[in-house]
Amino acid sequence: MNPQYIQFFTATILWWKKLLKPDKYKQMIVESMGFLVKDGRVKIHGFVIMPNHIHVVWRIHEDRVLKDTPFGGSYTGHPITSSPSKTKNKFFIGAKRKTESVQ
Repeated sequence: MNPQYIQFFTATILWWKKLLKPDKYKQMIVESMGFLVKDGRVKIHGFVIMPNHIHVVWRIHEDRVLKDTPFGGSYTGHPITSSPSKTKNKFFIGAKRKTESVQ
């Protein structure tokens, strides 16, 4: 993946569970993206947060890679999975990543 291009990124909750429905989790994602922008890791052109997945249109800066973002690791997922209000299902959260470059 060439980071100089704008990318369309999707992160999906395993089994399409609606784990992002509570506003506190949406806010957590927005704050994470705000940190990435302030830290100079990405430029975000747009995003949508739905109950079971998110889309982000962004450019990851040249000296960074996807794993430098919370969506490439587990920074955002850990607080959600450790929340006491999480679902009773033992298979709580997972993600599959699909990233496409827009040239």
